[in-house]
Amino acid sequence: MALNGTSGVFAHRDYQTTSRYRLGPYGVHPWMLENLVLPHLDWKRKRPDLMVVDEIAKMEFLSRPLRETILELLDSPCPVLGTISLRGAGVLKRIRDREDALLIKVTSKNRSFLHGEIIRRLDRILARASRTAEM
Repeated sequence: MALNGTSGVFAHRDYQTTSRYRLGPYGVHPWMLENLVLPHLDWKRKRPDLMVVDEIAKMEFLSRPLRETILELLDSPCPVLGTISLRGAGVLKRIRDREDALLIKVTSKNRSFLHGEIIRRLDRILARASRTAEM
């Protein structure tokens, strides 16, 4: 579900697709995800202080436009808070290995207090971005 309340099912066990659009038991309709998500990732038009991308993973990257948009967003001056699969090679590994990426693994031991640490880090990043924009 998008923040504006729109939703759609882009992967389901019952979807009949070609092997290119199958991951395990799931058939994927990438165009559903594109219609739902791409309008919200237009950082150039919206000029947000922060972009949030939940679930950067192999299934989502079956969509070339979505993959290209996320890579462009990561190269933009806009800070990104995202969740990414710990597994996966290729583009996913390149994203995880970026010098400007900070990966925080959520575990059962840290998830109850991790939000405070993330908020503190985001506050510092956003304050730094604000100072840079004022110059």
